[in-house]
Amino acid sequence: LPGIVVGSVQLLPIGGLVAVADWPSETMLGSDLVVMSPGDDSLQLLYSMPDVQGKSVLELCCGSGIAAACAAKAGASVVALDCNHRCCCLARITAGLNGVLVDVIHGQLYQPLRGRLFDVILANPPFVASPDTLSLYASGGADGLAVTRDILVGAANLLSPSGSLLLVAELPVDGMEDTSFPWLADLVPELSLSIVAVYTPEHV
Repeated sequence: LPGIVVGSVQLLPIGGLVAVADWPSETMLGSDLVVMSPGDDSLQLLYSMPDVQGKSVLELCCGSGIAAACAAKAGASVVALDCNHRCCCLARITAGLNGVLVDVIHGQLYQPLRGRLFDVILANPPFVASPDTLSLYASGGADGLAVTRDILVGAANLLSPSGSLLLVAELPVDGMEDTSFPWLADLVPELSLSIVAVYTPEHV
């Protein structure tokens, strides 16, 4: 419209910080370069974050980088990683706007990080069950767990001896009381897994 100026990205206030992401309408375009706005799942990850002051933190599938910025603001040494180079660009902007230092790396999960150890790994990976044609920010493979499995399998190699992994996932359950997920324990027997929060059916 004449005389109207609209930003190409949106600034979102979250927990006293600011995240940079695309407008919701952009996520409808099917582009692999879209940076999704932090949603309820992202907020749950932030609320579940332990005390990270003085610790090393890795955020996988960082998107806007808001979790990485929160960890850095809390006094952690932080690395953020995403396979979407535009996510990396906006994650750097998010860190800069919040006055924190975050080492943002473009790459595929753990590949650029071999030999490094972290006290905390944060991840909110794509978990929508979908065909391969769905955009990167949402697609979790045929059952929605493709990226989640890769994160779980590789986590033990990058966690410090007392380290922890916090991961958001959409998992199949037989009623809301079924939160043991024995197949997860079989997948990564070296990790001790706990379900700390379960969305209500209304969220689905």
